[in-house]
Amino acid sequence: VTRLRVRSITKAIRLHEKIVVQAIRVNPEKGYVDVSKKDISDSASASHKNTFIKNYTVHRILVSAAARVGHDPQDVLEKVAWPLHRSKAGAYATLESIKRNPNALDEYLKELPEKLRDLIIEAVKSTFEESKAHIELEISAECFTEEGVDTIRDVLMRGKEFGMATEPQMAISIHSKSAPEYRVWVDTVDRDAGAQKLMDCFESMKADMAKLGGVMALKSPPSIKVKATDLKKSTH
Repeated sequence: VTRLRVRSITKAIRLHEKIVVQAIRVNPEKGYVDVSKKDISDSASASHKNTFIKNYTVHRILVSAAARVGHDPQDVLEKVAWPLHRSKAGAYATLESIKRNPNALDEYLKELPEKLRDLIIEAVKSTFEESKAHIELEISAECFTEEGVDTIRDVLMRGKEFGMATEPQMAISIHSKSAPEYRVWVDTVDRDAGAQKLMDCFESMKADMAKLGGVMALKSPPSIKVKATDLKKSTH
């Protein structure tokens, strides 16, 4: 941690403080690990933090499942985690691939009891379920004809219907922000398709508004806000 002589370790590192260190030497007989926090760049620190979170996710899933059925966690780690880490894709990527290939873990879980296998698969699916993105744009709508208010309302209603009336189907919501501005949004796992859907909806409403003597303008393009249900689980 430091080469300087210190009276108290708290001078070099505080209790509960999280730092990235490099393992220098390991003494398996005495259980000692010499570490250093020197010569670690910010980029390397960020990269290793990400690696730690991913590896901890794998460890947490397997150990928690083993504890629920009273199975020896060391046995699960040796039979599943170690082969996963030695695989070409790596442990985390292999677990994540279950979204595309439901049988991705069959080879690694074959030596475990059925109940434990089911718990692990359930935990993996829950951890790596795709989070929806809240995609939103802002528009302004004005119409100064005699039926202006009704015209705006009708066009906005058509905009909401546009979401399910065209492919890919998505539920579009439209709320008033402060007249004449409105928020238009959609929640979807397909970020690109969601953003394009909102723009198509806007163009459709803009054309309808122009035909009826009104004006619609884009105040801000689609912005994406990811709902926090991904790696946040990994730190629990």
